[in-house]
Amino acid sequence: MKTDNKYTRHLFQLEPNKFHYNLYKLHFILNGNNAITETVKIEPNRKFNNGTGFNNWLILKDQKFWDKCKCKTGLRPIKKENCFYGDLLNNLPNGNINRSLVIVQFSKDNSTMVLDYFKGLDPINNVNRFNIFNNHKFYM
Repeated sequence: MKTDNKYTRHLFQLEPNKFHYNLYKLHFILNGNNAITETVKIEPNRKFNNGTGFNNWLILKDQKFWDKCKCKTGLRPIKKENCFYGDLLNNLPNGNINRSLVIVQFSKDNSTMVLDYFKGLDPINNVNRFNIFNNHKFYM
């Protein structure tokens, strides 16, 4: 089954590091143009926030230093094993905020991460979100 909503699929490979987070580098893009940074980080949620329902953060490297990065989302689980979703926020020139759905899949050993980016698709609507999850063509 195929999702009607267009998305860009990014494949990332785990980079070795000595820190408490997983660092992934973009390996290639299966469809569309690059919509995500070349480097992303998966970091445990240490609960210094008001977010609920997630254990890990997805952080895009949009600044020189990780602690200054502003583009991040909590990864909430979906029914499929090792799959999560989140919303990336984008500030528009008119002051509004544009949300975009991301679906993240991990291989069993976490060496590969697949990120599907649905630009402008707001994941707040539960009906739309669950329809997408049920009809999405997962990579793994």
